Order: sequence, then C-alpha cells, then structure tokens
Amino acid sequence: MTLDEAVALIKDGDCIGVNSFLALANPVQLHEGIAKRFKETGSPKGLTVFCSAGFGDWEADSPCEGHIAAGAVSKVVLGHMGSMPCTTAKILSGELEAYNLPLGVMSHMVRAAAAGMPFYTTKIGLNLFVDPKYNGYRLNASSNEEWVREVRESGERYLLYKTPKLDIALIKGTSCDPSGNISFEKECATIDALALAQAVKRRGGKVIVQVERTIEHHLRPRNVIIPGILVDAVVVCPQQGQVVSVAGYEPSFSGDKYVKPCDIGHWAAEHEANSPADIARASR
Repeated sequence: MTLDEAVALIKDGDCIGVNSFLALANPVQLHEGIAKRFKETGSPKGLTVFCSAGFGDWEADSPCEGHIAAGAVSKVVLGHMGSMPCTTAKILSGELEAYNLPLGVMSHMVRAAAAGMPFYTTKIGLNLFVDPKYNGYRLNASSNEEWVREVRESGERYLLYKTPKLDIALIKGTSCDPSGNISFEKECATIDALALAQAVKRRGGKVIVQVERTIEHHLRPRNVIIPGILVDAVVVCPQQGQVVSVAGYEPSFSGDKYVKPCDIGHWAAEHEANSPADIARASR
C-alpha cells in the first residue's frame, strides 16, 4: 500500500503498539504518515501508544513524535521516554495520560496478549515505583487507569500486570517477499515484532509494516521474522534509515560485520565521534 492507504487503516481511539528500541528499528515513516493524516483531516484521534522501549532520537522536533506533538495521541504507556522530549513535556504539563512500566515486563505483557492472557504475573517491580503501594507508574493527575495490582499466592506477593488490547501494530523491517513475509537483515534488533503482530491479529487488528524493499525470491523460513499471514499492509520506504535521523548503513550494528572482542576498544573509539546522536545533531 501507499503510506496514506496504510495509515488510513487506523481508526479513532485505536491502541497502537510500536515496535522500536529508542532510535533503533523505529518505523519513522509510519509515525510521519499518522501525523500528516491527523493534521489534514483531524483523524485518527484519541490514540493510545504502547511501546516497551520507547521511541525517539532525543531531538525536540523528532519525526517520531509528530503525531504526539500534533495531538493525535491522548494516552501513552511506555517503558522509557527519555529519548522523547516532546512526549515528556506533554506528560509533565498534564496534556497526556501517561504510564511508565518496566521495559522487560512490557515485552512479556505483549507476549501474554499474543497468547490471549488478560494478565501477566511476576515479582518484577515489587517495592519499586511500579508497586501499587507507591502508584509511581501513573505519571500525572490525569492518569488513573489501573495497569498493575497486587496478588498473593502461597503467602507471597506478586504483581499482576494488565495486558494491552492492541488494535494496530507499527513495525519496521528490511525486506518483504512475494508472500508478504518480513525479514530484518538490516535492523539492529527485532524486539517484540512477532509477538506484537500476533497480539494485534488475535484481536482482529491491523499489522502495518514499513520495509526498505520488496524482493522477488521467497525468504528462507528461518530468516522470516513476521510471517506474511500476520501482515495486513506493507509500505515500501527506500529512504528509511537503520537509525532514526542517521543516513547510511552500519553493518556492524546488524551483525553483517563482525567486530572481534579484542578490537571493541578500537571500534568504539572510531565510532565515538560519529555516534547516532552526534550524526543526527550534525545533520540538522
């Protein structure tokens, strides 16, 4: 589909699961497509964004946050927001309903949702900010939804995390084969991609994937990250970068180039001056 056709699948009030790890594997063009549609039509509005690792490139005018800045999003559930200055400002001002949960737990919540489980139970978070006795996961006065509650089993305390009801998945891959299968060969990480697609399809939602290219041959099954049967829309974005706001491809980030342990120090020194954040700032 075209970008406009793909984002038109998103309805007002949808809960969107974003597969991203900060500036890595981030479906930037899909974020931009939502922002463009909202500015032009006022829809989709009232969106919820759920992302276990957060997304953004630490820049105030990040292309990842355009739909949040414009007002299309009313609620966020994030494991990290330090790379999202616009979102953070809106949370602090009370403009966004917002919740902060442990990153790893959020990944397990997505897997549990894919399995049809309403809750995920763990001891992770006990006696920390997310523990209901502190209620620190609710980030401002407008954030009153219960995402975590305490349960006891055999005399021990556990935390019960509510699994998300996801309507849309936004995912970035590298290649799409003739059957719609998606591979991630240029990506730095796969994160929650498969579980996110499964969780969305379980609810009858739409899985939207942006890729760099389509290919004529069928992928080897072991190289497929998301089977085509789970994919509703593919948007080809030849200009997509490996890292947000950074041009080019660094093969060592995706494992195409091996760096020996004994050479890590030299490799880091060479790349320190050209880190993704530095390159992004310089390019602006």
